[in-house]
Amino acid sequence: MESVSSPPSAIHSPSSIFIFYLPSSTPMQDRHVVIIGASTAGLFAAYLLAKEGLAVRLYEQGETLGPPARTLIVTSQINQVLGFVPTEAIVNRVQHIELFSRHASARVSLQQPDLIVERAQLIHLLAARARQAGAAIELGYKFLGLERDGDGLLV
Repeated sequence: MESVSSPPSAIHSPSSIFIFYLPSSTPMQDRHVVIIGASTAGLFAAYLLAKEGLAVRLYEQGETLGPPARTLIVTSQINQVLGFVPTEAIVNRVQHIELFSRHASARVSLQQPDLIVERAQLIHLLAARARQAGAAIELGYKFLGLERDGDGLLV
């Protein structure tokens, strides 16, 4: 495991991370955010928060990012949700859906194509965006729980 530099409100040791509360009067830009898990949700949250100027540190148990190769089917709304088109992760576009039953079938044409997205590639895209926005991504840290510790939390 690599040693990591600590933000002003955190102290790191190989087995724990201390996060200290800041008074509610502390400006948002001076607060530190810890995210546990480099899932698409965790990485997207890290990206959005870092983009807004918050100090973000994301911890992932695995030594590398990304799950085994698998795809997701998503609507084109992903472009609006993410704020960018994940071009590198799109492996196919679905223009229509065919439905079959024992006695009938139907073909439904979509106004906007659904997208087949490679999940691991999407995770790498989100990680790159989060890092570019200023988030730190730390690999090889296992989350053991939360405990109160004085004015802060022991993560």
